[in-house]
Amino acid sequence: MAGVLFLSTQCLAASADPYVEITNAPPFETAGLLKGFASCDAAGPCGVAVYINVNGGWWNKPNFANPISAIDTNGSWSCDVTGASNDVYATKYAAYLVPLSASNSVPLLSGMPLPDSLDTIALAKDFHIQTPIDFSGREWEVKATTPGAEIGPGPNEFSTNNVWTDGTGRLHLKINKEIDAGTTNWSCAEVIGGDEFGYGMYCFYLDSPVDDFDPSIVLSPFIYSDYTNYAFREIDMEFTTWNGTETNGNAQYAIQQWAYPVIFERFEQPPNVTNSVHCFAWSPWRIDFKSLKGHDPTSTDPADLIYAWSFTNATQIPPEGPVRPRINLYLSGGIPPTDDNPVEIIVSRFDYFPLLEFTDAAHTASNTMQLTLLPRVEGLLDLEVTTNLAPVTNWAPLETNVPGNAESPVLFEVPATNSESFYRGSLHFP
Repeated sequence: MAGVLFLSTQCLAASADPYVEITNAPPFETAGLLKGFASCDAAGPCGVAVYINVNGGWWNKPNFANPISAIDTNGSWSCDVTGASNDVYATKYAAYLVPLSASNSVPLLSGMPLPDSLDTIALAKDFHIQTPIDFSGREWEVKATTPGAEIGPGPNEFSTNNVWTDGTGRLHLKINKEIDAGTTNWSCAEVIGGDEFGYGMYCFYLDSPVDDFDPSIVLSPFIYSDYTNYAFREIDMEFTTWNGTETNGNAQYAIQQWAYPVIFERFEQPPNVTNSVHCFAWSPWRIDFKSLKGHDPTSTDPADLIYAWSFTNATQIPPEGPVRPRINLYLSGGIPPTDDNPVEIIVSRFDYFPLLEFTDAAHTASNTMQLTLLPRVEGLLDLEVTTNLAPVTNWAPLETNVPGNAESPVLFEVPATNSESFYRGSLHFP
């Protein structure tokens, strides 16, 4: 089920839940302490498990012998996060509030992904991006490697110098070539969204043609989980011929599988298309991909359609879990371009839409209320109402099993009442 709430009014009380926050971090490429505040409240004695991300992997700090940082009586905590020489190149910090009774269960990591067991034992968590960039109204992490290090994808070196935004807020990604003392070095670009999402529609808006890359170039807007479950829940859109090994089109949609072969759908990105938008809607029962000319993801003009494909084998669709949007520009196999030229692409925007959302609510002259729901995938819509949010079972059905088509608004007209009413919609598969 995918649902949303429309609330006419809502009050949120202050929370007394356990919390942890990162308030100060040493500047990138500088040694120092990570600092913050935490509170266990009634949870019992707690500490903070700190991890840093270097070259794409996570490491305990300050060390394996001391994986828990103490919380002072005033709620402050600190941790030395730069004990090793490469630590100053960390691109992200993570702080987990854990009960001291579970300190022996804190995973010890040396360049590995974050295990989901951390969320099981943690009472709260917070992240801090060391290499931030603001794009499309969100904070993103710029991927970076320590000098001389090569990591995936590729493997390649990644540099913060290859990512920037221009005066209009558009994101630039570059594969760069540098010559130092006669040695040629190539470095690539990647950004990682700071926000976690789940089911919904992800759209990436390009302001560069992406049909005629050098054979080794790969541009990929995609989603990826920080956790290993279900092959990191990776869903990709990739523009490449993989060093010329693929002759069936110059682009593909891909679903990474955890118990099955990776699923690919190749297609042809046409020439002379500077502005395009590429989206996929991820739901429990299907993943719908589409690529369009222009920047309107809702366009139904056949002239705008580049390609569309739906994958409907629900048993092979990653179940919902936290994922982050990413965009990378890199060299397949780390092989330099055959034309020996740098490459730059421009991304103008990123959007995330829930599978179902209220887009309008208005009173009418006939003393009714019109509610407009917009589904992002094909399915059946239910509408419910309540005047009291406290009992979770107090919702009354208004409309059920109303057919909904992707990107087609569905209008509900309901009687207006004098009492305060709350409405929610849900989307399910027939």
